[in-house]
Amino acid sequence: MPRDAKSIELANKKAAYIGELLKDEPKLSLLAVRKKIQEKFEASLNFKRSRAEFIAAGGKVRAKHSSKRRRKNVLAASEALPKRGPGRPPKNAKQDRGPGRRKADRSAVETTAALRKFGQHLVVISAEGSPLIRTFANKGEASAFVQSQLKVGTPLTEIAAYSRDSLSINLDV
Repeated sequence: MPRDAKSIELANKKAAYIGELLKDEPKLSLLAVRKKIQEKFEASLNFKRSRAEFIAAGGKVRAKHSSKRRRKNVLAASEALPKRGPGRPPKNAKQDRGPGRRKADRSAVETTAALRKFGQHLVVISAEGSPLIRTFANKGEASAFVQSQLKVGTPLTEIAAYSRDSLSINLDV
């Protein structure tokens, strides 16, 4: 006989044994039946097939947990959680983080701070891949800063100066 036919025949014997077990002891659980199959045949039957045969032979399969136990567990778990809604204590306010250690992080903090100020004059220096942005209230301060950067050795091609002017934009609402 081919191997498949043997395994099918063995599975059918195991399924028939489930019926015999339930005739002798009708109150056996599915787990007990599966253990007895394992003891007798030294191999188990597929769980889905053994469950189907168990039900067909008149066995009762109950839920893992009764609804009362499940309800108790849900209630106990919900009581352990912090309150939700208006009575819940407020979350801790997020603290402002420092600029960080990386040069890119420090540059990002400086950039956002400068752009929030929106001064009249803006000087952008492209230094080593990260922009250095400074805002000034008047043109004299911006010019003095650019002069100091040129004296330090910053190339003129890496410096850009912008002045804030009013824009005429038509808005159709």
